[in-house]
Amino acid sequence: MMRNPVRHVLIVQLLLYSVFVRQLIFNRRRSKEFQELIDNFLS
Repeated sequence: MMRNPVRHVLIVQLLLYSVFVRQLIFNRRRSKEFQELIDNFLS
């Protein structure tokens, strides 16, 4: 049985991303500078 590490990594990335987005939405009103930091990081 062969493993697929790429798929595993993608699943982990998705989980981290979902948690990250949830935190971002939760803290959105509280920290605007954090959102700007994220925007700078993504752009």
